[in-house]
Amino acid sequence: MAHRLNSGALFLSALMLWLPVSAAETSKPIAVGSVPASKPALPAAAGSSAPEARAAAVADRKAPASAALDIASLREGLVVVEQMKRPVAMGLVLAGDGRVVTALSALGNGNSLTARYANGSEKRLRMAATHRGMNLALLAPEDSRFNKGLRASRLSADDPAARVKWLRGNQSNATALAAAGPLRRETLTGGDGYTLRDVFTLGVTPRPFEYGSALVDSNGDVVGVITGACQPNANGECRPVACAISVSMLKEFLRNVPEGAAMPAPWVGMQVADAEAGSIKAVRISAVDAKGPVAALGLRAGKDNATADLLVAIDGVAVTSTKAFEELLRRRTAGERVRLLIYSDGRYREATAVLGREPEHLADTSVKRPTDVGY
Repeated sequence: MAHRLNSGALFLSALMLWLPVSAAETSKPIAVGSVPASKPALPAAAGSSAPEARAAAVADRKAPASAALDIASLREGLVVVEQMKRPVAMGLVLAGDGRVVTALSALGNGNSLTARYANGSEKRLRMAATHRGMNLALLAPEDSRFNKGLRASRLSADDPAARVKWLRGNQSNATALAAAGPLRRETLTGGDGYTLRDVFTLGVTPRPFEYGSALVDSNGDVVGVITGACQPNANGECRPVACAISVSMLKEFLRNVPEGAAMPAPWVGMQVADAEAGSIKAVRISAVDAKGPVAALGLRAGKDNATADLLVAIDGVAVTSTKAFEELLRRRTAGERVRLLIYSDGRYREATAVLGREPEHLADTSVKRPTDVGY
């Protein structure tokens, strides 16, 4: 993982080591968050009056002035990315997808990453794809069924109708909507000399663990992801600067991610059912896949306790219900070795199996994904 960046509190110093400088063009600052007192007249659509045309043109660009963003709902779209239990970044959850986008430079070697969600649950993360130039990483959680997240905005960050706010956080979760300060549209330099066109520098300085947080519009949709780049100066050196990668660039990154870049669901190859087994707390093995990881262990599946083996524990943790069984598996990944404690014919025995990858024909397709979330 040597190509990834060291980070944390030394993020800005690290950028100076890996972001080379190239010529850049800048534009004047654009104040974001206020709507001009007067608007230019819009051309009338064919067959419509001018007022009707104006109303139709802006209907999908501007939320009602009275609309208030629900911070509790927005919190579900950000996670705290931790490495070895230490918060290192925020992460944007892609709505309808479940994968997490964050700043690559915050992740160090990319190992031992977890996501902490707004409800307190934690999921292990795998590095699915990276882009050094954009300083972006796509992380795949072990459980992709959590796909509540934030949609992509159709507005640019410097569109007055966006009324941009910064969805920022602390080391526990997303906490508040705050002003992002004046945003400046610039051309910066990313990793490996990559040219970042039309990104936005911020009027505020994020704390190290706030990289990967998001700028949102008045509808709560994402207009940018907070990351870092180099701003060239007169002597040709890199001046590290926080910036927002636009949704258009984020889409470019995601379009080039290989299909299936997600953490495979672990598969043990058996089904269980809740069982009443007297003093023994266990689940009944109800089915065993002939091609699954436990197929060679000689486990008996059946419709009752008299004909089936009982699964008592996995890696020493009691399995007292089907829900507990599913939860224990979700904490594992494909390729891990697990110890199974089996009760059969009045005796306990232990067996081991290596978890496989869930076959495509068994994957859960019941979750409906939104068809238009903007990414």
